[in-house]
Amino acid sequence: MTCSGCCSAVSKVLERFKGKGVTDFTVDLDKQTVNVRTTMQKDDVEQILKKTGKKVVPH
Repeated sequence: MTCSGCCSAVSKVLERFKGKGVTDFTVDLDKQTVNVRTTMQKDDVEQILKKTGKKVVPH
């Protein structure tokens, strides 16, 4: 993520899943990270984030 547009795209996608497994998330442009609290499987979250076209590096 290199711009506020990238952050908005990621936030928009994750907002759609609030109450459907995503309980909370933070997007940090300076660190280029997204932290997601979820009850979903890791692979499912990765697939959701990949829809934004951004690189996904799970921790």
